[in-house]
Amino acid sequence: GAPPGADADPLFAAAAVVVELRACDAKAASLSFSFHPAIRAIGVTCDDRSRDESLRSLFSDDDARGLPDERCLLRALPAQAPEAEPARRQASSAFDQGVEAMAPALPFRWAQWLGGLGPPLGDGREVHSIHAVMDALCGWLVAA
Repeated sequence: GAPPGADADPLFAAAAVVVELRACDAKAASLSFSFHPAIRAIGVTCDDRSRDESLRSLFSDDDARGLPDERCLLRALPAQAPEAEPARRQASSAFDQGVEAMAPALPFRWAQWLGGLGPPLGDGREVHSIHAVMDALCGWLVAA
């Protein structure tokens, strides 16, 4: 199928390639990782949307309710320009409300690091090792 956010405004749209992480257990959820090239961010989508909140709590300092770092914020600023066409202004409003324009993909900071777009810029929050992220993800995938 199409990557998450494929029909979104170009500023937040996902590229056509998606990487999927799935546990061998048939009952386990799967995660899709999508790249959003215009803002250079990786979004994470769970096939079981009822687990989004538990995914948001995987790391207490990273709930994906904002863009993952200042670089993404700077790349999204052109949507704020007053001369932007109406569709861009609507995307800008969505951007102002968080990352709803990327939905259902969630731009976790750990996903940027895992996908090679990190490390996150220092803002005082802990940077989790790739090993710690993968351990947490594997445990999360098979949790009931």
